[in-house]
Amino acid sequence: MGKLYKPGCWRELWKLTEDESVCLGDIDTSLITRMDMLFRFSKRRNFDGLETWNTSNVTTMKGMFCCAKYFNHPIECWDVSKVRDMSHMFSEASAFNQPLDGWDVSNVRNMESMFAWARCFNRPLEGWNVSNAENMRCMFYYAKSFNRPLNSWNVSKVRDISCMFCGAQSFDQPLDEWDTSSVTDMGMTFSMCPEFDQNIDSWDTSKVEDMSGMFTNAVRFNQPLNSWRTGGVRDMSGMFRGASSFDQPLDNWDVSRVETAEKMFNDAASFSRPLDMWQIPRFCNVNDMFTDALRFTDVKTLALNFFLTNKKRYREYLKEVLGRFDAARVYAELSRYDCKHTAEYRRELEAAHPELRGSVRAAAATGKHRPRTKRELIELLDRDAKAPLGGIDTSLITDMEGLFRKSKRKNFDGIELWDTSNVVTMKNMFAGAKFFNHDISGWNVSRVENMSNMFHCAFHFNQPLDGWDVSNVADMEGMFCGCRNFNRPLGSWNVSKVRSMRFMFLWACSFNQDISSWDTSGVKDMCGMFDAAKSFNRPLEAWNVSGVTDMSRMFHQADAFNQPLASWDVSNVRDMSDMFHYALSFNQPLNSWNVSNVENMALMFDGAERFNQPLGRWDVSKVMDMDYMFCEAASFRQPLTAWRLRDQSPRHIFLRSPRYRDMESRVMCLAALDRNSREYDLQEMIKIFGARAVCEALLQYGAKYGAAECVEYVKSHYADELKAQRLRA
Repeated sequence: MGKLYKPGCWRELWKLTEDESVCLGDIDTSLITRMDMLFRFSKRRNFDGLETWNTSNVTTMKGMFCCAKYFNHPIECWDVSKVRDMSHMFSEASAFNQPLDGWDVSNVRNMESMFAWARCFNRPLEGWNVSNAENMRCMFYYAKSFNRPLNSWNVSKVRDISCMFCGAQSFDQPLDEWDTSSVTDMGMTFSMCPEFDQNIDSWDTSKVEDMSGMFTNAVRFNQPLNSWRTGGVRDMSGMFRGASSFDQPLDNWDVSRVETAEKMFNDAASFSRPLDMWQIPRFCNVNDMFTDALRFTDVKTLALNFFLTNKKRYREYLKEVLGRFDAARVYAELSRYDCKHTAEYRRELEAAHPELRGSVRAAAATGKHRPRTKRELIELLDRDAKAPLGGIDTSLITDMEGLFRKSKRKNFDGIELWDTSNVVTMKNMFAGAKFFNHDISGWNVSRVENMSNMFHCAFHFNQPLDGWDVSNVADMEGMFCGCRNFNRPLGSWNVSKVRSMRFMFLWACSFNQDISSWDTSGVKDMCGMFDAAKSFNRPLEAWNVSGVTDMSRMFHQADAFNQPLASWDVSNVRDMSDMFHYALSFNQPLNSWNVSNVENMALMFDGAERFNQPLGRWDVSKVMDMDYMFCEAASFRQPLTAWRLRDQSPRHIFLRSPRYRDMESRVMCLAALDRNSREYDLQEMIKIFGARAVCEALLQYGAKYGAAECVEYVKSHYADELKAQRLRA
């Protein structure tokens, strides 16, 4: 027996599910490829028949039952073999607790927040094939009942497990077999897991950058972690905060790249292991690192805290340290780091203990220095902030990352003499060095691979760099971001190996140089490249952008830019959101672009007040988000009726665009909206054109695009206005 309904697209299916008089078992879903957000916030109590749905062609179930508080129906028989996105699928489905172990999830890439706040769920999942999953962020976030084995999962492609078990109050299962070699983010993974106490020392953490809050308030956890490779970790803030049982050696850890360890052992009541072997970077934030860690007795590491931070509440911290150690030991350790940062602390100690005054003297640095490591170089720079840089031989240094980050140094004389021939990274080197404006054009940077954020917010920097050999650089993300004065030629650079130019000239307000000859064939990411580069207006049409996947915000607020781009091959671009957002001058043809793979065009021309070019040839079939696309695009007049909108959601696409008078295009976009968004945009149209004109447009085009029902809304909500308009007519 055939079913009563056979929707052809997501919108048609959604309308049926919104009608609680329709039995879900009467719907044939064999044509449906999207079920995302279908029952989101649904108050439906009867899901009978849902188990019979044909889901064999569905590719996304994102947020399908999100916040469906009554949903608890068996759906294990579903064919989910083509689904790629299950993120938020049962998020806050507070009643759900049905078997899913039989599902074939082998194609799922995204499982973010899949069972977040699913407080009743506790079913076996060990049989799942998750070998293609890449994102498990917040997967069991506050899934308070869940405590099932997962050790057999193949997580070798997963990059993000941050907050995965955060708040999973019952979870305590072995995970030592997991291959975490691809994971970059472990922030808060076991935070607020009061039962978890499993050995995960075998985990491969070589790619992890974020471990912040990883074991925060994991009150039972006390397992070895000393084998972990932490050389790439940037953030360890709050990592063991409140982990009241933890007391394991960590002396093998490489913390040379950690930028913040704030509150790392705060309230870790049992921790007592020495960390004096750690080479903590100069720029690392260690505020409250050991506050209330009452068993920690390594005075050398505690003294290092004084050296690395100029805390506003240093007296309180000093009082805490003196409560554990005698003043002479603390004073002696502080004197090892004899620099401006420790002066306040030493003076405070001398005031309370006059006998210490003059007991230790720092040796003055003389002669030529040849540091062997970055740490030794940092110590030289900190020993005397006014010492000439020309007295340092840097020929052995390979890493200059963050060397002058947020530096207040005003005199950089001699830095031009530095030997940088062996340096491979200059990431963040002058980031936030607001006084830096020294000529370093003679540097040999031929081995440098990473220049990301190198001059980020170096506000005064404006020196020639065109002679640099950057042929080995792969990352230029944010390189001149915030360089308000920089405007030097870069056209001769060989950028053929660069993969990321993300935010490269963000807020580089003065930059306007010819870079049309750059070989950009290897670039993948141009997100925000000229964002707020208000002076830039140079030809770029010769660029090869065929490998770029992200152009979001590329010319956002690029006020002056108005150059041809029609020849660009954008066939691989996925994200064009905000691309010309507030690009006030831009008005160039783009109709020849192949946008068939673009998924996001939200706010693309929002505020692009001069843009008025045809776009009718665009294939927008894969675009999922068109929200506000032409909002405040004051000049745009082009028809869009050649577009085929099926599952797109062009919410508020013409918001605050009163001059856009193509009523057929407006009605077409209305038809694709959900009820609330449709009513909002209808009200906007009526404010501009009046109820009668809108009603006539709906009568003319509504049936063609499936928006005829809007006529009744206008008649019922604007009856008085329609009557008045008829009388005036």
